[in-house]
Amino acid sequence: HDAGVRITRIGLFVNLAMAIGKGIGGYVFNSQALIADGFHALTDLVSDFMTLATISWSLKLPTDRFPYGYGKIESLGALGVSCLLLVGGLGMGFNSLDTLYAQVLVDAHGAAVPDLNAAWLAAASIVVKEWLYRATMKIARERKSSVLASNAIHHRIDSLTSIVALLTIGGAHLISDASWLDPVGGLIISAMVIRAGLGNTMASLLELADVTVDDDIKAKVSHAATTALQGNVKKGLAGVPHGSNVEIGDIAGIKSGQNYLVDIELVAPAALTLQQLRVIEDAVRLRAGNTVRGVRRVRVKFVPFSDDAINLRSDFIAPDVSPRSSPEPEEEDEQTEANGHSPLYIGTDLSTQQLKALVVDSSLKKVYEAKFSFDNDAKGYNVTKGVLTNEAEGEVFAPVAMWLQALDTVLQRLKDQGLDFGRVRGISGAGMQHGSVFWSHDAATLLSTLDPAKTLEAQLLPAFAHPFSPNWQDASTSKECAQFDAVLGGEASLAAATGSKAHHRFTGPQILRFHRKHPEAYARTSRITLISSWLATLFLGRIAPIDIADVCGMNLWDIKRGDWHPDLLELASKDGDVDRLKKQLGHVPEDGGIHLGPISRYFVERYGVHPGCTIIASTGDNPSTILALPLRPNDAIVSLGTSTTFLMSTPEYRPDPATHLFNHPTTPGLYMFMLCYKNGALAREKVRDMVNATVGPNASADPWANFNHWLLSTPVLAQAHPSDPIQLGLYFPRPEIIPNLPQGEWHYNYDPSSDKLAPATSVSNPPTDDTRVIVESQFLSLRLRSRDLVKSPGNSGLPPQPRRIYLVGGGSRNKAIAKVAGQVLGGSEGVWKLDVGENACALGSAYKAVWAVERTPGETFEDLISARWREEDFAEKIADGYDQESFERYGIALKAFDSMERELLTQLGPSYCLLALGASTNFYSTFESELLDLVPLVHTTIAGTRIVGRLTAGNKHGLLVPTSTTDSELAHLRNSLPDSVTVRRVEERLSALGNVVACNDHVALVHPDLERETEEIIADTLHVEVFRQTIASNVLTGSYLALSNQGGLVHPKTSIQDQDELSSLLQVPLVAGSVNRGSPVVGAGIVVNDWLAVTGEETTATELSVIESVFRLGDSAAAGSGAAGGPSTVDSKGIDLDQRMQRNKDSVVESFY
Repeated sequence: HDAGVRITRIGLFVNLAMAIGKGIGGYVFNSQALIADGFHALTDLVSDFMTLATISWSLKLPTDRFPYGYGKIESLGALGVSCLLLVGGLGMGFNSLDTLYAQVLVDAHGAAVPDLNAAWLAAASIVVKEWLYRATMKIARERKSSVLASNAIHHRIDSLTSIVALLTIGGAHLISDASWLDPVGGLIISAMVIRAGLGNTMASLLELADVTVDDDIKAKVSHAATTALQGNVKKGLAGVPHGSNVEIGDIAGIKSGQNYLVDIELVAPAALTLQQLRVIEDAVRLRAGNTVRGVRRVRVKFVPFSDDAINLRSDFIAPDVSPRSSPEPEEEDEQTEANGHSPLYIGTDLSTQQLKALVVDSSLKKVYEAKFSFDNDAKGYNVTKGVLTNEAEGEVFAPVAMWLQALDTVLQRLKDQGLDFGRVRGISGAGMQHGSVFWSHDAATLLSTLDPAKTLEAQLLPAFAHPFSPNWQDASTSKECAQFDAVLGGEASLAAATGSKAHHRFTGPQILRFHRKHPEAYARTSRITLISSWLATLFLGRIAPIDIADVCGMNLWDIKRGDWHPDLLELASKDGDVDRLKKQLGHVPEDGGIHLGPISRYFVERYGVHPGCTIIASTGDNPSTILALPLRPNDAIVSLGTSTTFLMSTPEYRPDPATHLFNHPTTPGLYMFMLCYKNGALAREKVRDMVNATVGPNASADPWANFNHWLLSTPVLAQAHPSDPIQLGLYFPRPEIIPNLPQGEWHYNYDPSSDKLAPATSVSNPPTDDTRVIVESQFLSLRLRSRDLVKSPGNSGLPPQPRRIYLVGGGSRNKAIAKVAGQVLGGSEGVWKLDVGENACALGSAYKAVWAVERTPGETFEDLISARWREEDFAEKIADGYDQESFERYGIALKAFDSMERELLTQLGPSYCLLALGASTNFYSTFESELLDLVPLVHTTIAGTRIVGRLTAGNKHGLLVPTSTTDSELAHLRNSLPDSVTVRRVEERLSALGNVVACNDHVALVHPDLERETEEIIADTLHVEVFRQTIASNVLTGSYLALSNQGGLVHPKTSIQDQDELSSLLQVPLVAGSVNRGSPVVGAGIVVNDWLAVTGEETTATELSVIESVFRLGDSAAAGSGAAGGPSTVDSKGIDLDQRMQRNKDSVVESFY
């Protein structure tokens, strides 16, 4: 009962009758054209049988053997029918040519003219065949049937050929001696048949080759899917639940006979559950299948928002270039390797100061290396140490275009060295962490249409919405970091979610500041990548996703949930547009070794890279470092450079605000634990120099000889006898971040028998004991912060400790330090020196490429690399690790070490003191004797002057300096103050900031005429509420108000009512008073914090009593001043220091926060 079968049967009987009728009529009436037309009708008869058979077969239901149905049978039938047309047309053409040759050239006058009665047969054929064409084509269009369409064209060709036959028969009678018209008509018919045959043959071949469905079908499917998702109000159709949050990404499909097999890509929020997605999928499938005729199968693919790396075409697996793919390629590759043509892999490292590329082979052997120094090689960017700076705002950034120049140059240098890029099968990279690149809306087009005749730099500048990328040294985001720490309830909660507390350099705070400062550039931003994914993007030719490890350095990724954190996205987004920011950031694939796709055509044509070279996700520089060797879980890397860095691979997720935790870059279920200390080699070198100066030069030329001697000869924890106290210390020549303490040096004694910890009353002299104490302190800090992450190695029964400790950096060559490292940290398999030069990051990314391309199913990075890594080339065991007695003694000291740090944090925190340069030596010596062990003393000038207190304003959060402050002064302040203190230069006409700003850690009272922008800077930098006020009708609030978190002293003529109002505003007690024997300029005559006050030398006892009372200095002063080796008490008043300073002629310490 099928309409297609029915019309084909009708056509079959008609063609049978016409083939017989035309053949007889042509013979009887002497018409070559009619005979040709009859022969063509005979081929139609054959095509009818083929059409009838293929339609019947193609309508059968799918089976296990033919899961997509039998639709392609119809395509094969259409090809057969088209071939019949083609063959028949050629046959008719040759026959007509033969006849024409005989009539025109052989016997031009001997041919008989066709009988006029033949015209009636031709006319009847026109009518019947045109009807058959229209009826068959109508059904073919409804069914989208290629074989019916081919058969319909047969009918139309019959109709047209009959018209030609009619004209040639009539013309032979109207024109004298025109017998040649009949074969000419046959030739015309032949040409028409051949043309139709060729067209149908090509269409059938394309259908068999799975050409995509036409735009009309795509539009109908899209409309049906949209209706299923969102409903149709006019028709009263409701959309599926959550359908309004889903978008149609792409539609593709193939034609299989009368059927369409359609794929629909739906872009959905990651928060939807599998059940919700299933409901959406069913609704879309049913709607498309029920409303679009011919749609037989609908397959739905869900992708997360704005993931350009995933689409319908990404279902295809990239060409597998692994030598393990099958026995045949393996044999071929073994022969290739024997001939010196084994696969090669490139690892890149984009750091602050250079871009480096390494090339390794499958055995991990380095074969090529090239680099590009930004300071020395870059043309046109004038960077210093790879960056540009805006000192006024603490910005550090790099021009992105400079990196484009570097990439082309490095690849060209590799080519010049003889690298055969055609052997490169995989590329990965490492980028300095946290930096971001903002891509414009033109980026996708520009990346996909790169001209290999031009450089990247010449073509991609319009691809960036902003020309610069913030560097990890950037310190401009204090306000944003405070918001990030607060949004989840504190820095501990933020660290629990993202692995780290908020840091200036992290990408989330940087994005927040970027759209605040550069709203127009942000409006042009379509995508945001990290520097690592920026590298992968260039090689890929389209935006690459962010790496699963590097994403953890953004303060935006919820590590345990494996998704963007909605609250943090809302904070970082502009106007709360979370969806837009998610699209800009894109999807993050879980597989660190994911094949992103083949390399961009640009690199294939410009450098000759193999087109099958696959791009592997790039990661951050720190995660890449742990890939430079097969670091097993429970192994640790300690970098003993200028700073100290501790890296460890662990299955434990135990975040802390003082540490960093990232996803492992290759191995799911593992995390990368990282500690970063500012004080490392510098602190050890300071002690070394003190020892050398004390004991004299050693016979050896090694400057570390004396240090190492005393380090090994001094007993563990400097205990000469078991009854002696344990000596502990902290040595911070620079302000430290772990723990967050100022510059200084502190010594404590701990008595394990009584569990008493106390500041040391004296420090050893000569300082030989310091050699032991400083090294122990640095490793005790590492053990303290990693103790909850290490496990007992294997089934050894040993206490929790690292399996191996790998030392890198300059200090790794010191075997004495290595021995102490093993005693403190353990290391069941010893302490090893790892020497990969400066190539750790680039090697790690190259190894990652090898693993990603050549791994077998389930093979981990550690398994593959350890099987190929030649330990003897890179690592050397230089010290024993675990020693039971020493390890247990350090375990006892660990509790005291923790208590020492906590006590110092409580007492000191982020305090600091600014001292003017140029005062008398006596003044400095007195001041340093009282405060050196309590807060960092920073000797400085401001704008070349000594009046640092009157020109600055600050608190524990920040320090504001006038625009006249020089760059060198600004750099000195930033290097000397704790990291948590933001130093900001302010452009303000009222430049004596100390006179016009009075503040504590919570509130600031400012001059009424201060510029609005300055008010905002004060609020952002000092984290305070700002109020415009006067003090006793004076506008110089900083001069007539001295303020701390405990209280305030105001101008002596301030009324009681004004005092009450100001006290209510500031939320601290206030009292009117004076300093320096009646001076009302209290703000300029006293500096005060929560535990100490310093006044001018003329201040009377009565004035001191008022100051002590309002600032509540009695108890807090004693507690604070007894902190770290200073005097056990200042005075019951807490300000007796000022009395002792009266013998000095300098009137005031200029600034104290």
